[in-house]
Amino acid sequence: MKTILIIDDEVMIREIIAIHVREMMIRPIVAESGIEALEIVKTETPEIVFVDLTLPMGLSGVDLVGPLKKILPDSIFIAMSGYSDHDVMLNPQAYGFHNRLLKPFSRQELKNIIYQSI
Repeated sequence: MKTILIIDDEVMIREIIAIHVREMMIRPIVAESGIEALEIVKTETPEIVFVDLTLPMGLSGVDLVGPLKKILPDSIFIAMSGYSDHDVMLNPQAYGFHNRLLKPFSRQELKNIIYQSI
């Protein structure tokens, strides 16, 4: 079974994505901070990692993607933000991400990005 790691400090975002990926027969793993995500990837190898750009505890999504990519070199990284004009959202590849998901997003947008990434 495929696995997706969802890193976001907003409970509702984590829960919404988790619900939709379960419907797709994909196992969600959730983390509310970069520190928690780094602990999770010590024992898990998700195929896709959704990373919110604004995270608590002084470790932003941009700061986090580099260390995660070293641990998970074969995973696909998706940047998430509600700010469409954020530099990362305008050019995610320049910051180490494979793609982006602008919040708020529709169920179909989420599914499309997952299908493109698997």
